[in-house]
Amino acid sequence: MKRNVGRWGTAGAVVLCGWLPSEALAVGPDAVIYDEGCFQNALPVDDDGSSSAHGLPFEVNFFENRYNTVYVNNNGNVTFDGPLNIYTPFPLESTSHAIIAPFFADVDTRGVGSGVVHWGAVEKLTGDGRPAFCAVWANYDPGSGTPTGVGYYPGGTDRLNIFQLLLADAHTCYVDEPSCTTLVCDGSDPACPPPSCDPASVQCDPQSLVFRAKGDFDILFNYDQIQWNAGAASGGIGGLGGETARVGYAPGVRPDGTLPADARPYELDKVAVQRGTDNDVGDIFVDSDVSYPLVSRSVGGLERPGRYTYPVKNGILDTGSASIRVKVTALNDLGQEVTVAGAPVQICERTQQLLRCPWYGTTDEAGFFIADRIPLEQEAASGTLLTITAFPPTGSDLIQNQTNLPLRVSGYDDLSLRLDSPTEPPPGTDLQPSSRGGGDVPVVYWHDPTTLTTPGCDGGTATYDVKFGAVTFASGPMQLDGNGRFNAVIPPFYPNHGAASVLLRTQCGPTTTSITFPIYIDPSGWIRTVGGAPIEGATVTLFRSDTGAPESFTLVPDGSAIMSPMNRANPSISDAEGHFGWDVLTGYYKVRAQKPGCHAPDNAAQPYVESAVMLIPPPVFDLDLRLDCGTGAVGDTTEPTLSVPDDLVIEATGASGAAATFTATAIDDADGAVPVICTTPPGSTLPIGVTLVHCYALDGTGNLDYGTFAVIVEDTSAPILTVPGSITVEPAGPWGAELALAAIALDAVDGVVPVTCSPAPGTVLPVGVTTVTCGATDAAGNTSSASFEVNIPEWVDTDGDAVSDTLDNCPDDENPGQGDNDADGEGNACDPICVAIHRGGAGGAVDAFISSSDPNTTSGSYLNLFTGVSGSGAKMGLVAFDLAGIPGDATIEGATFSVRALYAATAATLEVHAITAPWTEASVTYNTLNGAFDPAVEASLAVPANLTTTVSCDVTALVQDWVSGALPNHGVLLRELGTGKRTLRSSEEPIASERPRLDLCYVTP
Repeated sequence: MKRNVGRWGTAGAVVLCGWLPSEALAVGPDAVIYDEGCFQNALPVDDDGSSSAHGLPFEVNFFENRYNTVYVNNNGNVTFDGPLNIYTPFPLESTSHAIIAPFFADVDTRGVGSGVVHWGAVEKLTGDGRPAFCAVWANYDPGSGTPTGVGYYPGGTDRLNIFQLLLADAHTCYVDEPSCTTLVCDGSDPACPPPSCDPASVQCDPQSLVFRAKGDFDILFNYDQIQWNAGAASGGIGGLGGETARVGYAPGVRPDGTLPADARPYELDKVAVQRGTDNDVGDIFVDSDVSYPLVSRSVGGLERPGRYTYPVKNGILDTGSASIRVKVTALNDLGQEVTVAGAPVQICERTQQLLRCPWYGTTDEAGFFIADRIPLEQEAASGTLLTITAFPPTGSDLIQNQTNLPLRVSGYDDLSLRLDSPTEPPPGTDLQPSSRGGGDVPVVYWHDPTTLTTPGCDGGTATYDVKFGAVTFASGPMQLDGNGRFNAVIPPFYPNHGAASVLLRTQCGPTTTSITFPIYIDPSGWIRTVGGAPIEGATVTLFRSDTGAPESFTLVPDGSAIMSPMNRANPSISDAEGHFGWDVLTGYYKVRAQKPGCHAPDNAAQPYVESAVMLIPPPVFDLDLRLDCGTGAVGDTTEPTLSVPDDLVIEATGASGAAATFTATAIDDADGAVPVICTTPPGSTLPIGVTLVHCYALDGTGNLDYGTFAVIVEDTSAPILTVPGSITVEPAGPWGAELALAAIALDAVDGVVPVTCSPAPGTVLPVGVTTVTCGATDAAGNTSSASFEVNIPEWVDTDGDAVSDTLDNCPDDENPGQGDNDADGEGNACDPICVAIHRGGAGGAVDAFISSSDPNTTSGSYLNLFTGVSGSGAKMGLVAFDLAGIPGDATIEGATFSVRALYAATAATLEVHAITAPWTEASVTYNTLNGAFDPAVEASLAVPANLTTTVSCDVTALVQDWVSGALPNHGVLLRELGTGKRTLRSSEEPIASERPRLDLCYVTP
C-alpha cells in the first residue's frame, strides 16, 4: 500500500520541510497522511478517554466561535468545548458540543493488536503545503510503512479501522501580514520555500473568490480502512450493526448558550446513501458495504478516494439538510440504457451574483453519485436554482448532460441524466471557423462570428436555433445564396461556452426537415507576445487543486475526465491565433505557457509564464498569457475603451416582454472606432426579468475589452379595469336586492385578469345607495381599482303580493306568480276572464213574463217574452242568470245584458230593474212576484222601430253586487215605458245566439 508519508527524523534530528515517500507495500486506499507531526502525542490504551486541551497550530473560526485548543477523544471525534467520553454515537443535530467527528463510534484500543489514537501539528501537509492539526486513529511504523488500526468495544481486534482528521489552515493572506504565508520552517533551510504569495495578488484581495480569511480552515476526513462500525455496548455484533458510527460535525453554542447564526449541524445521511438493492443496513460505511464504503467515496475532491473535504469559510460550512442522488446512464452498443461508472458530476447553486459548485465527485461502480448538504429553499442564502451536470468519464466521447432544478421546500427526488453519443452534422452542413473535437463534434470559438451553411433548394426556407439545453441563445432565418446553399452568420457566443446544440429546420417543397446536432463552444484564452502577436505552438499546461493550497496543484492527467471531451489533451498546443482552452469541472486551476526561445516578461530566467490561481466556476473569460519571445518593442497591448449603457429599466409591452433599445460603442487608441458585438443585439425582445447583456470589442491586435449591463424588463402597469356606471337595481323585497354585475380587467402582459369586488356579486344590498369598489391585480402585483354606485329604490307593493310595484305586471291586483298567459305585458291578475252566460252557455239562464191582466198565469215555457200594454193589463219580462261559476272575490270589469227585440212599428225604452225576491220559471206569476223589484232603474234598453235587433245595456254595478253578495241575485225585470207592446226572444228560442245573455269580464286577486 503506497502511503502518504512525511519525512520522519531520528531522535534529536532537525525536522525538515521536505517529504520523502515510502515504498509501495500494497495496493489499496491512500487517503490517510502518515506525517511525523500526526504522531507527536498519543492517548494511552483506553476505551472512552480523552486528551486534555491541546493547542492548535493556528486559530480556527468554527461557526463564529474562535478556538485555539482542541480535545482529542478516543471515540472517533474531537471537541472544542471540553472532553467527550460518550461511546454510543448520538445524532449530531442533538448536541450542544462543538464537535468534528470523522468516525464517532465506540473505539476500544485495549485489545491485543489494536493501535491507539495519536495527534499533533503538521508543519506542511504532503502535496498541499499548508500547516495542519492532525489526529489519526492508528499506529504507524515508519520503517515498514505499515499502519495498524484501532479496535472496537469490548477489545475487539478482528476488525480494525484506520481513519484521520485534518484541520488544514486555509487562510491565504491578509493585509496585516508581512508576507502571504507564515513560514513554520527554518528560512535558512534550502527546503524551506520563500513566501509563496504576492500580497498584491488575488489571493490577498478579500473580494477575490480564492481569498480565504484568517481563521478559515478545511476539515479533511481520511479513511484507509473501515472494517467495523459499532461496539457491543452500542448494539453491534462482532463490530457491525446496532447504533452505527456517525460522520459529521456540530457547531456548538456561543458563550451565552445561543446557537450561532446560520449554524446547522451536519451528519452524513446513512439513509440517503443506502441503496434500495442493499438490504444489509448493518454494514454501512465498512469496506465491504455495497452502498457507501467510506474508503471508496469522496466529498469535495476528485483526486483521492476516501478523502472528504469540507471547507470552512468565514466560520460557515455548506450545511443544507437535503440530499440528491444522481444516476448517470448511456446507451450501449445494443441500444440498451446502462449506468455509467466514473462519470464526473457537479451540482451548482446559481445566484444572480455567481455560480458556485461545492458538490462534485464521480459516479460509483453502480453509476450513482450522491451529494448531501444540499440546501432547501428556506436554507439557501441567495440561490434559487440548482444546476446539475454529468460529464463523460475518461476515455469517452459522450456528450455531457445538464438539468436545472428549482430549490425545493421538502427534499429532492432522484435524478437520472443520460449521456448521449455525439452526432455529426448532416452531410453538406458546415460551421466556419471551427475545428473537430471528441466524437467529431464541431468546436467553434466563442469570440468569432460563425457562418452556418447547409444544402438549400429554390423557393425553400430555413431557420436555425442554437440551444443550451432548453434555452435558445441565438436563432434566425437562413438565406439562400447563389450556390444553392442556405447560410446564416451566428453572432459570437461569448460569454456562453461548453456543450450546445444546433437545430436546423428546412422547408423544400412539401418536405419539412428538422435536424439537431451538437457543437462545442470553446472558451479559449490566448498565448501572445508582449507585443500582442499570437504565439503558435506554445505548450500550455493545466494544473488543478481541490483546495487551492499552494503546493496542492498537480498536473491534470492527459485524457482526464476533469476536462471536456472536446479537448482532453494536456498539455495543449496553441493554434495559429494563439488560442488554447479547456472546459473543466469545478476546482482551483493554474495555467502555464512556455515555448522555446521565450520567457516570462519580467524574469528572463523563467522559461514560462503562469496564471494566478483561478476558482472555476465562474469561467475565466479571456485569459491572456504573454511571453517575451525577443520580438523587440512592445506593441499595442492596450484594449479598446468600451462604453455600454447603465442598467436599463423598461416597461413590458406584452407577455413576451419588451424590445430593448440601446447603444454600445468602443474607441481604440490605435484603431479608432472598433465594432462592438453584444450577445443581445439592440432591438431584441427581452422577457420580463433581468437579462444580462454582454458586449465586447476587439482591436486589430486582439486586445479585448468587455462590459456587461442589465436590461430589467418590468411590469409596473396596472390592468385596465372596466366597471359599470351608476346603476339602479329594483328591490327584490323590503330588504333590498342581490348585486349582479359584470366587471372585466385587461392587462398588457397577462391579458384577462380576475376582478374582485366589495361587496361581491351575489351580496344582498340594502335599500338605498351602496358604493361598490372593484380591484384587479396582475401577476406582477400591479393593482387597479374603480368604484360605482348601486341604487336600490324603496320597496312599494300596493297589492301586497310580494312583488314591487315597479316590477309587478299587475300592481293593483295580487299576482305573486306574475303569470302572463297572453304575453300582453299585463299579468293574469290584470287580464279579465270573460264569459257569456245564457241557456246552453256558461252558467245558465231562466226567464218568463207576467201580465196584470192574467195575474195567476205562468208563462215560463213561452218562446217569447213580452213587455208593454196589452188589453187592459201590463206585461213585464223576467230574466235571471246563474252566476255560481263566478268567484265571490272577483272584480267585475264589465257586464252587458242583451236581448233580441223583434220588429215593431214604434220604438220603445225598456227599463231594467233588479228583482228583490226569488222566483222560478215554472211557477212565477204576476201575483206571486207581487211587485218584488227595485223601483230604481239599473239600466235602459233602447229598442228601435221597424227593426229586429239585439239591444244591450251595461249592468256592471248590479252584477258586481250580485257576485260580491251585496245584493241577492234574483235577476232583472224588464218594463216598457209608454203604451206600446214589445216582443223579445226567450231562452226557449232554438237559436242560441238570440236568447237573453249576460256577457261579463272579471278579474280575481
